[in-house]
Amino acid sequence: MFILFTNTVSQTSKVMAILLALALVRGIIYASIVPPWQAPDEPAHFERAKAAFNTIEWVGSTEQPVWYDNIRDSLFTFRFWHYALPHQHPAPDQPLNHYIQLYHEVYGGLYSSRVAYLIIGLPIIMTSNQPIVLQLYAMRLYTVLFGVLMVWLGYLLTKTIFPNDLFLSLGVPILITFTPQHTHLLSTVNNGNLAEVLATVSLLLLVRGVMAGFSWSLGGVIIVVAIFAMWTKATTYFLIFPLIVIGSLYLLRYRRHWHWLLPLGFIIISVVYYFIPTRLLVLIGWGWQHLMKSDLYMEPTYLSHIFRSFWAMPGWLHLRLNPFWYKIVLGFVGVGVGGLLIRLGRLAYQKFRTTSDELPNHFVRRLVLVWQQQCSPQQQRQLLALAILALAILSAVSIQIGWHIITGSMAYHQGRSIYPVIVPLYLFLLLGWQQVIPASKQPLGLITLTTLFILFDGLVLFNYIIPFFHTSY
Repeated sequence: MFILFTNTVSQTSKVMAILLALALVRGIIYASIVPPWQAPDEPAHFERAKAAFNTIEWVGSTEQPVWYDNIRDSLFTFRFWHYALPHQHPAPDQPLNHYIQLYHEVYGGLYSSRVAYLIIGLPIIMTSNQPIVLQLYAMRLYTVLFGVLMVWLGYLLTKTIFPNDLFLSLGVPILITFTPQHTHLLSTVNNGNLAEVLATVSLLLLVRGVMAGFSWSLGGVIIVVAIFAMWTKATTYFLIFPLIVIGSLYLLRYRRHWHWLLPLGFIIISVVYYFIPTRLLVLIGWGWQHLMKSDLYMEPTYLSHIFRSFWAMPGWLHLRLNPFWYKIVLGFVGVGVGGLLIRLGRLAYQKFRTTSDELPNHFVRRLVLVWQQQCSPQQQRQLLALAILALAILSAVSIQIGWHIITGSMAYHQGRSIYPVIVPLYLFLLLGWQQVIPASKQPLGLITLTTLFILFDGLVLFNYIIPFFHTSY
């Protein structure tokens, strides 16, 4: 690792190749050792992916397909209720919707899109005549590739903003590679995996546009990918806010060309309105009704549950670690947040330490002047890119917490709901850690962080997951 910081080109490529290989191997391990159906909503997601290849089965009908019985029998074979719902005693002669939620019934056909599940279920094409469990494992191994892709996207996004900072550009993919819960989720069947990839691609393209300039083609691709992400899962609705901010900034920049901005804006708004997910409109209406009732409430354990399930609560979120380990992780996160605040404070002090006589007293004008005169074009682009990523994080987290406060629903009390912003989260966390690590010690710091995350991942895998699923009866 020390050699890496002095020989950046070839050594970085080797490290990334190793990380991608490790992400693949670890994903296969997690996909293999977790019994079938023992991940959040995996039976329901599998049902949607398989049904996507048949129009009648996709919309649902009174006659359930034959393979519903195969799923039901498999649930009993692999003791689904022993791990997920140990207090229930189901009878094996009931239809499948007696045991699991069928999304086309629960959400009235408004949950995700058929195209998304067709992509998720591609392995079914080659295994359609095989036993149902083999089809499940084929899809698990396929979705492992999404996890590998996330490691690569984390590297690309960070490298786009900080092309010469190896601590950050390697640190982000390292953290993604060795986060146990993230690996667990991206080694099982879930539409959130595809949504996470699409959301990260959207943010990557936005950052590239900020750093290198936008073009018509790039803007069109960003909108298409963002809409597809929002059609895939509700956890990506936060993308609306970064898109609005970027669009507003460019409207201000080219405001003198109003004669073509007006029709262009009308076209974009029309396209977005036409393709906006119906489920988003339903949720907005439902949320507004709850807000009008002014019956706001927040469950005291809500935030702690999100934090714990973000890092490690495998299975159906019943497998909790010893609270001591979560406190250790919280301590490291606290150091990162503290370092980030120090970094922001120092940046503000350096930029605003000019005497008041040299700058106007008006706060906004002062900000604009400092931005223009004391930040290089590269720094301006970096700060804007980071501001967009920060907005994405705040939007994703605020939507999740706000929805719980307004509706009282615990449906989104899971850390995986903010995985679509896992790359920005880790980037800011590393920026904070970098602040408290001397520049000369950053290679050692990166080695230490890597070691600690490997140990944490090993702890979760060998002390909790394997004993829980393979030695408990």
